[in-house]
Amino acid sequence: MRICCVSDLHMERGVSAQERADLVASQEADVLLIGGDLADEREAFEEGLKRLSAFRGKKLFFLGNNDLELLEDNKLTEDHEEELKGLLDVYDFHLLDHAPLVLEDVGFVGNCGWFDGSLYVPLEGHPSRFDAPNDMEMARRRATYYFQERLFPTLLPASFTPFDFFEYTYERLQAHLQECTEHPDVEKIVLGIHHVPSRDFLRVGTDPWRNYLDFCMGSSRYQSLIAHPKVVLSVVGHTHRPARFDIEETPVYNVSSTREIPFRIFDI
Repeated sequence: MRICCVSDLHMERGVSAQERADLVASQEADVLLIGGDLADEREAFEEGLKRLSAFRGKKLFFLGNNDLELLEDNKLTEDHEEELKGLLDVYDFHLLDHAPLVLEDVGFVGNCGWFDGSLYVPLEGHPSRFDAPNDMEMARRRATYYFQERLFPTLLPASFTPFDFFEYTYERLQAHLQECTEHPDVEKIVLGIHHVPSRDFLRVGTDPWRNYLDFCMGSSRYQSLIAHPKVVLSVVGHTHRPARFDIEETPVYNVSSTREIPFRIFDI
């Protein structure tokens, strides 16, 4: 099975993103897997789906953090997958956050994921302030403020934190992986997570603010899911830095789209 994978196309950025979307759609593959952050504006998101719908194989999608900003009617964890699934259904994309999918002997599992701060290491020799956190407690406070007051001010259940959302997405990913594992036809699993599982994928900052951004990049807890014996490939995004690292025996590729590496092709 040939799979074309890409994340972080960010269609709101105009012509270059449109050209890359058209290039992706023209690939000869059995499956197209979009790994989130297609756009942070609904018009650009639908433009991206329209262009990518020209792909002639099966089309799969898992959400990124920017895609969640498109929500209008539902709060996070309260049918937000259903709302975004409705947009994707129009262009014949299967939303993996909503449900996994089995094609032949391959199970596909995917989820936006989130962060829990486990990839964060404060810098030595710098003070810690709310506008430039440099310790774990301050970083958690800053991340919670941004999540609740700036990113999703009207889209959260009461007192809901980014760490609550991490647990929600992690448990959902874990359940979908188990569902695929138990499927009688599944011999191999492709696991997609928008957020990253290891500091290997990070560009570590040299000042407290840039370093704090690593707090929001993902979680080391994903490693145990990626290391599942049936997972033969994992793809991530979010950092905009294409890369490949292994977790135990599983290759993990960051498939963020760039001019130099607009997409990845895998044969499994």
